[in-house]
Amino acid sequence: MNVGEYDKAKILLDQALLMAYSINDIITLVRTYIIMAKVSIKKGDYTECIESCDQGLAIYEKNKKNEISIVKFNCNKILLFNKGMALLKMKHFSQVQEIVEQGLSLSKENETHTINFNVLGHLMTLDDDTSTNYIENIAIPHYMSSMNNFKALDMCRELEQHYKKKKLKKKELAISVTMQKIYEEVFMSDVDFGE
Repeated sequence: MNVGEYDKAKILLDQALLMAYSINDIITLVRTYIIMAKVSIKKGDYTECIESCDQGLAIYEKNKKNEISIVKFNCNKILLFNKGMALLKMKHFSQVQEIVEQGLSLSKENETHTINFNVLGHLMTLDDDTSTNYIENIAIPHYMSSMNNFKALDMCRELEQHYKKKKLKKKELAISVTMQKIYEEVFMSDVDFGE
């Protein structure tokens, strides 16, 4: 998925779902729906993303008392965030706001998920300097420090598009520099120099 092979990823994920359903592996089902939602967003298929999130959330709700792992890995919050991103892309702002409020109430103890849902709220109001500052100065550095470089890149791209649209060249350049640092970090973390 991270290299842009979304159609191949979708085929593999469909196979993973079939296998997980055949052996009733709840953890793999929920986590596969999370990845399917992310692939759908990358492909621009927001309706499919919402469907994947809803299916994953239904399985989560039905099994959360028996499957500690899906609770431990915050699967519901990740699915909610992805659903919110798809709704945001579709400009369904009132539904996004509901997800932000629900997500924040579920994420009080978790800094990353609190930041995720705050970002979702701020993406609706990018024309407000408070929102761009939050994403640029709190969210992106947090994602970078927690080794979530691909999410940091996604947020950089959101800001870059916003700054291009607003013709804010200095801010666009600053985001490009941040993106370059992230790319370098991703490259260096994948390089094996041997021993």
